[in-house]
Amino acid sequence: MRSSLTTPRAEQGRRPVPPVRRDGLPGLLALQRAAGNRAVAALLAPAVAVQRCGSERHEGCPCAETAEPESVQRSRTDAPVQRKVDEKAFEATGGRIEEVGDTTGGGFGEGSTESNEFLLWNYRVGRPEPRAQHTTYLTDKVLGPGRWPDMLRADKALRVAVVGGASSTGGAAVATPLSGARADRVRASLVSGGIAAGRVVTSGVGSRHPFADETSSENMARNRRVEVFLFRPAKRVAALAGVSVTASNLSAAVPVGFSRDTSNPNLLVLRWRPFVFTADVVATGPPDLAVGILQFLRADSRIGGYRSGAGSFLLDFGRCMQPDLPCKDVAESRGRFSGPGQVNGPGAGTVRMADSPGFVMPIKVADPRRGTLVSSHWEMEFVAVIGAYSGDRFLPVKSVVWSLADDHAVDATGALNPTSTAASAQAPQDGAPADLDVEQAMSGRTCRFTARRMNDFCRPELA
Repeated sequence: MRSSLTTPRAEQGRRPVPPVRRDGLPGLLALQRAAGNRAVAALLAPAVAVQRCGSERHEGCPCAETAEPESVQRSRTDAPVQRKVDEKAFEATGGRIEEVGDTTGGGFGEGSTESNEFLLWNYRVGRPEPRAQHTTYLTDKVLGPGRWPDMLRADKALRVAVVGGASSTGGAAVATPLSGARADRVRASLVSGGIAAGRVVTSGVGSRHPFADETSSENMARNRRVEVFLFRPAKRVAALAGVSVTASNLSAAVPVGFSRDTSNPNLLVLRWRPFVFTADVVATGPPDLAVGILQFLRADSRIGGYRSGAGSFLLDFGRCMQPDLPCKDVAESRGRFSGPGQVNGPGAGTVRMADSPGFVMPIKVADPRRGTLVSSHWEMEFVAVIGAYSGDRFLPVKSVVWSLADDHAVDATGALNPTSTAASAQAPQDGAPADLDVEQAMSGRTCRFTARRMNDFCRPELA
């Protein structure tokens, strides 16, 4: 097999500004995959000292319930806690809907003009049934003509996932069954609307995956939710009977650097330069064979260092990403590949994908503490896989692991500027990494879902 790989590797503009200490990109990404962003933050903590709230009231901790140790307890366990927050205060605003799927109306020939991934939130405290606003949304936007019932009838491979969540009120004994009951009620609505019961998979996570620390009524409402999305399951296999796929002339261009969008002065917005992966393939097999590139995100670390009159602290903005990694990096929840370049059926052609990862972090925050951004740390690791689909089986042929990292910090003038930027790609390997759980990723949310949920819906936690 012939292969030529372009993998520029460089670091630009290192200066002795001390906001972040990194022990090497591969090591931190491996640590993040194994232990989450808190482990990464522990390495960064010497640069930005975290001032614990304790029980005193001050600017950074407006009430005793925001004390960080209690917040950690709520996010890591289902233990009941005592709080002064009135959980029902935000309930009166009614059911809320967050559409975080693809709404561009295209994808790669498989897209939709309406979201196929969404959140229903602000459930009534202690209640499993959807709010009136949720029911209206399901009826009008999900179960109407041309929508999910018709889509599932036309595509027998599609499934629906319904995942319930709850606040920590009452501990695991209350939250876990309540979250499952919320998912079951949404499933019942979908089935009564024309979706076959066997196509809907439900689960309840209790309060184990909070979207916000429960320091306000609205934050608690964000944890009382149900996520709903379409997915196309796939089983990773080592071989496909009657299928042969060869890949040659591999090229993976990993540029170092980014563009910065300064249109919103309240946000640090970065867009990495495009990673482009191409290869020539020759495939033989059944008529339903499809060959393309499917990319997975398996590590994503986003840590912000903030300063206020009460001291400095670190915020983990990737809290909502971690339970869903690895995720499938496709444009739309029904998609099979990460780029438009694919070969359908037996034959020869070129497969291609391009990706420009993005980063958004607020300059000022008020939740869970008030502060102004003084440093940021961003790292991601991807696996781009050339693979073949036949039915619900996926055969990895070749893969490339690539990663990026960036640090920003305020300079003497108070401006946020890059202090370190790096990117790299490993040599291509046969198949895919053994620890890449393709089946889990393909039955879960898209990376687009998790990224938009992280940027628009979730609330960061003290790291």
